[in-house]
Order: sequence, then structure tokens, then C-alpha cells
Amino acid sequence: MATLLESDYQFRVVEVSDRAWLEAAMTTGIYTPDDAISYIGEWDGVSDSIPSNTHVHFSVIISKVSDNIPLAWFLTHITDSSVYRTAIAMHPDARGQGHYRPIASETAYWWFYRCPLDIQAIVNIVDTSLVPKIVSPSHYRTIHTEGNLVYRTVTKEEDEASRA
Repeated sequence: MATLLESDYQFRVVEVSDRAWLEAAMTTGIYTPDDAISYIGEWDGVSDSIPSNTHVHFSVIISKVSDNIPLAWFLTHITDSSVYRTAIAMHPDARGQGHYRPIASETAYWWFYRCPLDIQAIVNIVDTSLVPKIVSPSHYRTIHTEGNLVYRTVTKEEDEASRA
């Protein structure tokens, strides 16, 4: 069952049957379909709590509402009231079509306004050797750079202000 992010995109938790699609999408070799599948069951996206002081993975596939064709795999880590988006794999058929920025915006909307957890901050971790152009929404700010890794964040308050 898919869950609406904001208006144009939706997500569902990864399933074992997604293996072939994940193999096609995961071309960098950093994460594998086994990794994506191994996170099944850590959080379902509907429970209103996770164990306190626990690092929980959330592995999902994003599609457009209009056609339900899978576009991207996202891996986030949830700790307390923060979400860390650590991996993204865009399917080759969807690359270069401008999906990432609106998906990032809609996932922020879901985390801040629809998610049953009390999420107060989102951190995107981007490896610029793999994604040479930072494409997170413009109101995200860089908080740390370490080698090729760029950490960009937005708080719920900042996101609210950008949507006003």
C-alpha cells in the first residue's frame, strides 16, 4: 500500500519482490538490494513510536501518484526526532528528469506534517563524487562538509517558513 507524501509522489516500504527493480536502480555498488531488503521491518511508516535512543532504518520506494511507476529508492535513518537521508538510488529510466528536488520537498512535507513520529529536523547527506550537483531544496543549509560528503539540513520551523 502506498502512502501519499504531499500531492504528486508516494512511497511504500521495500519488499523482497522489489529485488530486480533495486538491482537496476542501484548502480554505484555502495548499497545493494540485500541492504535495502535487510531493513524491512525496522519501522513500518505508520507506527507512532520507535524505541528511544535507537537508530532505525527506513527503506522505501518512491513513485508518482499518477502512474505508480517506481522512480527512486530512499534510505533514511531515524534517531530521536531527526531523519538522516543517507542513500538514494534513482532508477535509470527516471534519471535526469527533475524528480529529485520535488521528491525531497514532498518527503520533507511527509516527515514534518504527516509522519506519526515527531520529526524536527532532516539532514541530507550527499556524496558529491556520486552526485556532483547539490539538488536539495534551496532552504536547506549546509552544516558540515567532510571530504566528498556534504551535510545539508532543514528544521521543521525552517520548512514551515519556506512554505508560507
